[in-house]
Amino acid sequence: MQGKVDELAQYLGRQGARVTKAMPELDFDRYLRDYLCLLMVQMSVARSREQREARAKTLAVSQNFMFAALAPGLTLDAAGLIVLLKRREEARAAWRRFFQDFDVLVGPTTLDVAFPHQVGSFETRTLLVDDERVPYYSNIIYPMWAIFAGQPATAFPAGLSRQGLPLGLQAIGPYLEDRTPLRFAQLLEREWQAFQRPPGY
Repeated sequence: MQGKVDELAQYLGRQGARVTKAMPELDFDRYLRDYLCLLMVQMSVARSREQREARAKTLAVSQNFMFAALAPGLTLDAAGLIVLLKRREEARAAWRRFFQDFDVLVGPTTLDVAFPHQVGSFETRTLLVDDERVPYYSNIIYPMWAIFAGQPATAFPAGLSRQGLPLGLQAIGPYLEDRTPLRFAQLLEREWQAFQRPPGY
């Protein structure tokens, strides 16, 4: 994934684009925790209070900090939600400042290519990335950047991995400017890398 990001950056530079490593000024740990908390608020609305409180107790003692960070979203009260949404607005302001200088932010969509099907709880699943086992839930980190603050993002093809599986990158654009990453991806698919069907499919 990183190799494809670098390859694309070099290509864009040769075409005359100004390309640099950059991110909005955000506290990664806070951003991730807030995203996980709000994600759990949204995923648990159909559960009863008793179910949410019981699940929160289980998650809160998890050794994986990402699962522990989900726990507050199960018991968040109205005041806590207002504080969380205020921090999301602060994150949106950081994205607005970022897009004063940049058209799009390019990065991976996921940690790696398609992985073998797994069964069992999310807490016990893992992914093999660069010969290292990482928690399955870590795969939400790249989509998180756009989702939490409501930034438009478009996934686009980036060729095949050494194993012949599709690689995908994403372009994140300014709030309400959905056509910017869409057009960027459209042009890349025409000029840089069109979709390739994996061998055998």
